[in-house]
Amino acid sequence: MLSTDRSALPSKSSPKPFLLFFLSLCPPLAALCSPQCCCPCFHLGSPSSDQKEPGMKPVNQTRTQRRRTHRRAFTLVEVIVVVTIIALLATIVVPNVFGNLGSSRQKVATQKAATIRQQISIYLMNNNLSTVPDDFEVSELTTGASAPLRPKDVVDPWGREFIVDVSGSGANGWQVVSYGADGEPGGEEENADVID
Repeated sequence: MLSTDRSALPSKSSPKPFLLFFLSLCPPLAALCSPQCCCPCFHLGSPSSDQKEPGMKPVNQTRTQRRRTHRRAFTLVEVIVVVTIIALLATIVVPNVFGNLGSSRQKVATQKAATIRQQISIYLMNNNLSTVPDDFEVSELTTGASAPLRPKDVVDPWGREFIVDVSGSGANGWQVVSYGADGEPGGEEENADVID
């Protein structure tokens, strides 16, 4: 017959023998377990929630919840460190980007002036002209059915139309000019004139 002695049966909270054997072979696995772990190895030696050992204090739920919330958030120090790093990077990157912006506009203006000069030379050859007329404007290169340039091609990077200077300077007595960022003759860096 079967024995009716319940002391021989394992209780709910007692560890299962095969798990104890397994954990004794693999102690690093037992060290990895935490309260949030879903495996039974963490809870092997602890009583179930409805059974309390004598001398154990009840767990304060609000303290536990605060601890969990605290683990998921950034601390003020971490936020300050991240903001400081971003600010340092910005102070290095921003001047380099905007410092090169002026020189890149000068390069674009130089390339556009060279293109306009080539198109004016072609215009002079097609119309059997030896020099540019005094009243010539670069916008004439954007009109007509076979216009070689678009309206945006004759505007410098600062939004002003290039000027054709026919005062006798330049290789053929004329030159294409942009007065730079300030729109005035002369200047340095971004305000320097672009002449082709």
